[in-house]
Amino acid sequence: MPVTPLVSDEEVYSLPPAELRFRQACQFYVLFKRFHGPEAGLKDNRFLWMCQVDAFLTAIISLKDLTGLRSQLNAISAFRFLVVMRNITAHQAVVSASSPVSMVARDISVQAGSFNADRPDHEMPILDTAKIARALANYEAQLRTQNVRTNSRGRTVSKWDDEERNVQGALAWNVWLAAQPNGRVLLSEVFLEALNATARVCGFTMPAL
Repeated sequence: MPVTPLVSDEEVYSLPPAELRFRQACQFYVLFKRFHGPEAGLKDNRFLWMCQVDAFLTAIISLKDLTGLRSQLNAISAFRFLVVMRNITAHQAVVSASSPVSMVARDISVQAGSFNADRPDHEMPILDTAKIARALANYEAQLRTQNVRTNSRGRTVSKWDDEERNVQGALAWNVWLAAQPNGRVLLSEVFLEALNATARVCGFTMPAL
């Protein structure tokens, strides 16, 4: 099935860089949705949706620099959580691969008995509050052992000092998740929430997704 671009050829040259990057994030979200769930099926799609998650995270988090609205975007709890998720996937672990700092789980549905076309085998990437809490604790432990040094004030610091505020923001978001039914949410719902909030803060037009 062909992919419909969210930006026309003319808009590629007319949209401001930040809004064009936002549309890229939206496009990666559409592609992510395409490669998981009942319509996608289970076979040969996991790597494809993992690639789209990485691309989405890179695109949306880069808006902090492209817009100059770093503090406003960091104030969005879902966005701050995605900052940490991007940092982990960029430097520590691949999305959904086995790792003590991986935060993405999968609900896998496999048919039993005769084939049912209305319920094909598929998987759904999800976020689970307990898995996130473990991942963030492990992430902190890792960071505290990386780039350990003495700063100009004679204080021992590490990569944790650079990332602590982001992790605290992610923990705050996870408190919200823990209060939701079953402490779980679809990853696609978090992505969409972040896109909508980013559009409001930056004054972008949210395309139909």
